[in-house]
Amino acid sequence: METTRGLKNNRVRAYGEQDLMDAVEAVKSGMTLHAAQRKYGVARSTIKNYSVDHGHRPKIGRRPFMTPEEEDALATFLQEHCKNTGQTLQSDEFKTLVIKYATENIGKTRKNIPKTFCEKWRRLFFERHPEVKALMTLKRRSNAEVAALRSQMDIPIGQCRRSGKTKPVEGVSVPPQTRKEVEIKAACQHSCCQKRSPAAPLTKDSSSMLLIRSFLVDNLNFNHTQAEAVLDFTIRTSKRGNTPQPTAARSSKAHARSVHIPPVAESEDEAMDEPEDEYVVKSVRVNHMPMYALPL
Repeated sequence: METTRGLKNNRVRAYGEQDLMDAVEAVKSGMTLHAAQRKYGVARSTIKNYSVDHGHRPKIGRRPFMTPEEEDALATFLQEHCKNTGQTLQSDEFKTLVIKYATENIGKTRKNIPKTFCEKWRRLFFERHPEVKALMTLKRRSNAEVAALRSQMDIPIGQCRRSGKTKPVEGVSVPPQTRKEVEIKAACQHSCCQKRSPAAPLTKDSSSMLLIRSFLVDNLNFNHTQAEAVLDFTIRTSKRGNTPQPTAARSSKAHARSVHIPPVAESEDEAMDEPEDEYVVKSVRVNHMPMYALPL
């Protein structure tokens, strides 16, 4: 057929997948490309490409970062690494191990790695290998995810000062909160959510007071009268409640006060080494209870 410009218009009729496969098989059997084109209506270049590539249709785009076989070997390498270390993988550690494996085992260089190793490849790699994704360190869950998990496990919703307040889920009752203690939550391991029992009142017969008395008498050469004065001061100050206590932000700083310790000795030997005048006593916290018994 002649066109208006006098050029021949070579039209190729539409062909299907089966026509293409038949043309490739015919060329492999000895038919020429020209004859196969005329018989099946497939371009000669297409038949030639499929004949050379053994029937595999080439994909458009850059070459993948790793072949499926190389990705399987990488997944095994990461699993062995976690098994040897006994820890999960961080994001930076995962990237470092992948680059190390690619440079040492696949022959990749650091120049061509950034072109193909990207966040998209990582996401698709985790989809193809969920066993490796399970080795990654989980990020902190959002409040909505925590609420959904608690509702599935029938865990009551509470309040956490670190994670923030969570919205109650329908069908789950929320117990009332108090100021002195926060109910422990099974889904929260923060220290601020641990249940703390109220401190027992200090008495001279308590284990803490007995320990302090033994320390004063045995190590600091206090006589019994002086030790009793220190214990009375400690109990009296703790009951009064007007002495500022060290908080968590400044727990290393102990509050100091002075207490008068009477220089009374029970024997002449103790009178030679007994302390006199006033002693500065530090205020420390043991099991959230104030102690005033350590002289400087």
